[in-house]
Amino acid sequence: MAGRSLGIAIVWTAALAVTAAQHPPAPDYAWNLPPSLVNVVYAAALTWGNPSVTHLEEQALVPMFGEHPIELGLRQPGTALLARLRAEPRYGPLFASAFGGAGGADAILVEHVTQALASFERTIISARAPYDRYRLDRGETALSAAARRGETIFFSQPQSCFRCHGGFNLSGAIATEGHRGDGDVEFHNTGLYNIAGALSYPAPNTGVYEVTRKPEDVGTYKAHRRGVASGSAVRQPVANRRVAAIGEHRWH
Repeated sequence: MAGRSLGIAIVWTAALAVTAAQHPPAPDYAWNLPPSLVNVVYAAALTWGNPSVTHLEEQALVPMFGEHPIELGLRQPGTALLARLRAEPRYGPLFASAFGGAGGADAILVEHVTQALASFERTIISARAPYDRYRLDRGETALSAAARRGETIFFSQPQSCFRCHGGFNLSGAIATEGHRGDGDVEFHNTGLYNIAGALSYPAPNTGVYEVTRKPEDVGTYKAHRRGVASGSAVRQPVANRRVAAIGEHRWH
């Protein structure tokens, strides 16, 4: 639990503070918004379009030091970040409690920062949400009539939402202890675009293709998991408004 407590403290520290004004999303699009952290411990892949990022510790490095896009704007090897954390007296004891040692500056390392963040993220669990109670406990009153109508649409053949958003996490393949789901992660193309030219999807957001450069990966993205109503956006353009209109249900 020491690692979780440290992770929570780091999340709220000014050393990692980022405002929406620094990287606002484009109108009607969700390109820049992160996936929900709800049940992220079960995610077999951790970004919208990079199948190689499968561990929370390595994913934490992406917003810190990534350049495509620039998020926190930190530079490797993290000298500025560590200096900020070491300047806060409370962090020495927290890092010592989580990782051992005397609690000096030597315990405050980028590796420990990512481990602490991952420890916290692994505790963000949704297992007793209204939908769980409705499905697992047969609690007929757990969901509103509008939410039940939404479920009918979600699992209907014409819409086929469930074909991408499968499983209890509504994201297809999951990862559990001892099994990361290697080779099982699916990325999907919802067929939103068919632009003439070399690519059918608008640059620079071309999905997994940005990583693999395989033509068949153009426009493919990871299915969103639970937590869509908690602030994270759906990958498709204007999909947020569509979700809100289909019965006002909450999956998280």
